[in-house]
Amino acid sequence: MLLLFINEIFTMKNGLKIVVMVTLLMQAIGVFAEFDDSSLSGFWQHESEPAVVEIVKQGEVSQGIVRKQEQRPQVIGRNLFSDLVFNPSEGNWTGRIFVMRLNDEKDVTITQQSEDHFEMVVKVGFISRSAQWNRVAPQDI
Repeated sequence: MLLLFINEIFTMKNGLKIVVMVTLLMQAIGVFAEFDDSSLSGFWQHESEPAVVEIVKQGEVSQGIVRKQEQRPQVIGRNLFSDLVFNPSEGNWTGRIFVMRLNDEKDVTITQQSEDHFEMVVKVGFISRSAQWNRVAPQDI
């Protein structure tokens, strides 16, 4: 199938061939971003903890508010993520996360893997930790 597609490209007229090749190249390097600054909005559940965060866009930044946390109900309503800003050239969000164990905010980078999945990476000194989050429907909270 791929070979037929490649053969079809090479049999096109030069002008059309260039347009197709440039379009394919641009898609391969991510010029046509799949996600934008509002695609992170919604409810997200941590893959290994019973925490649900609602990410809400407020002006130019997004915030992540804890909506459910069975092990630590005292953190419900607290900002977990703050000042998240979308970087279109890198296709990710950067901001701050409140690290409960340290009782401090740290830098976080969030990369949306699909419409319903993102990975966050937190760096503390030389140590880097990542966690996976999955989108959940509001009625499932």
